Amino acid sequence: MKLKYKIWLDDEGKAFGEGPYRLLKGVQASGSLAAAAKEQNMSYSRAHGLMKMISSKLGFALLEGHAGGSGGGGAQVTSQAEDLMRRYEAMIRESAESLERIYIRHFGLEAAVNSGVLQTETNKPKVKKNKQAFGFPANWKPLCLAKGDIVSLTGGGGKSSIMYALANDLSLSGAKVILTTTTKVYLPAHGVVHRLIVAEERGIIEQVRQGVKQNEVVALGSGVRDGKLLGLSPDLVDKLAEMSIADYILVEADGAAGRPFKAPNDHEPVIPHSSTVVLNVVGLNALETPMSEEYCHRPALVASICGLPVGARLDSQAIADVMLSAKGGHKNVPRGALWLPVINKIDSIEDMPRAAQIARALVKAGADDVVFSSVLKGQVQLRLWGGEK
Repeated sequence: MKLKYKIWLDDEGKAFGEGPYRLLKGVQASGSLAAAAKEQNMSYSRAHGLMKMISSKLGFALLEGHAGGSGGGGAQVTSQAEDLMRRYEAMIRESAESLERIYIRHFGLEAAVNSGVLQTETNKPKVKKNKQAFGFPANWKPLCLAKGDIVSLTGGGGKSSIMYALANDLSLSGAKVILTTTTKVYLPAHGVVHRLIVAEERGIIEQVRQGVKQNEVVALGSGVRDGKLLGLSPDLVDKLAEMSIADYILVEADGAAGRPFKAPNDHEPVIPHSSTVVLNVVGLNALETPMSEEYCHRPALVASICGLPVGARLDSQAIADVMLSAKGGHKNVPRGALWLPVINKIDSIEDMPRAAQIARALVKAGADDVVFSSVLKGQVQLRLWGGEK
């Protein structure tokens, strides 16, 4: 059983929805209404009439350019139409998140994942979905990922380990995976990735345009320095997302200098606009430690957000305050992206009560869900916290 739905804007009749949105995206990509219509299996005359009718309803032109009759001529999307598209994208993403949570609440997480609840009729409009099926790895189901997701990881506490483990498990399940960073990350160990491409932007695009193979993890970087892979620009990641050459793109979008907890500096985190999921990570080993350089990356910034002095004990409330702050874990999250707090390094049953302290504080402060994570010998186990909300 699957959740199906359609969402459109109405003004005494359908004014704007997924069909017109896809036509406009096609015009942006090709510069031609005729080419966009052909991609949607629609005649040029029907597409032209649809654009004219919607423009009349909305009170502004969707397209501009010279007419081309049956050939379509050249066309481009107007600035007002681009603004409408951005708003529509954000509305669809936020609606999908809400409906997914409602479905899970009433039918259960397992039913939602197994039924492919994310494969709605509206989907996530910014990313085309690859329809080739593969078995999603069971230990990652709490993230509720869908093919086409762009996953950015921020915070501290083991982001790289989670990213590499996720990439490995997705590839073993048959997915095509691109792995990269917008900052810098230690070079992947032997066997973690199948191909490593280090080049400037044009070279990366040329090489990945040939495609990513099934069961393959391809790591991308702009250079190598001091044993670290240097990152791509967020704009390049957005271009790769638009190319739809991989089932998943995983991005380490933040640095923490090996500390379990952090607050971002002015230029951080560097999250691509195309990101559909943001995982904000904290290491459990940060709990009840001094707010100092040993345990916090930029402790002064952590202290300024949670309102405690540098050196004070980092309790669960302080961690939650920073993770949920627009100056902390919520900083630079793209509008409409799913944000999930992840408590990592829960390595034994004895750790569970301490992790629950942070989870309760996060939920009380407004988090919808909290993910518990353990990475042992490269294997990750995840679960949604099931405590009182």
